Amino acid sequence: MEDFHDLEMALPSPARLVRRVLQLHSQISPNAKFGFEVSTFDGIAPHPEGWESSWRIFFSRMVQKSVVTDAAANGTWPELTRAAAHLLKCVVPGLLDPLQNGANPIEPRLVHGDLWAGNIGTDKDTDEIIFLDAGCFYGHNELDLGMWRRYGSQNLGQQYLDEYKRIFPPSDPQADFDDRNRLYSIKFDLNASAGAPSEKNRNT
Repeated sequence: MEDFHDLEMALPSPARLVRRVLQLHSQISPNAKFGFEVSTFDGIAPHPEGWESSWRIFFSRMVQKSVVTDAAANGTWPELTRAAAHLLKCVVPGLLDPLQNGANPIEPRLVHGDLWAGNIGTDKDTDEIIFLDAGCFYGHNELDLGMWRRYGSQNLGQQYLDEYKRIFPPSDPQADFDDRNRLYSIKFDLNASAGAPSEKNRNT
């Protein structure tokens, strides 16, 4: 049983939305590890169950699950399989290992897991921002921002990203932020493809 909220689905201002997102991202993992004790979902794609000390390992498990879920929905695509293997072997370690190996290692923070415009509403009675359809786990907070660079209504716009970065600066190395953001967006593209068989977004 859930509470009913009469929602206004127009996006809040960047300042209001980012403050609400940061309330979520301020929650730190109780065991200092990445993951969650049960599997949550992004659409039909399950997030990995359990805990990892390494964000790179947890994210890799998540991408692997997304590829498997997509193949089950759309059939095996050899080019995608090869691209995913290269991504996991070369790109993911290069971008994610430095997040924990530097002077300011990231902490596992509570993330929504599918934070796009359609999952953000404002209660008409209380003016409280409500997040819908959460697939929460403890991860790198920047993962949620990967959804914001996608196409169509999933792309909240640069002003939201800039406001977030203004209040909560990118993780070190900061120069890798845009590449990490692009990497994280791939997770959402794969899961969108799995949830919409034969749609053209699989080719993106």
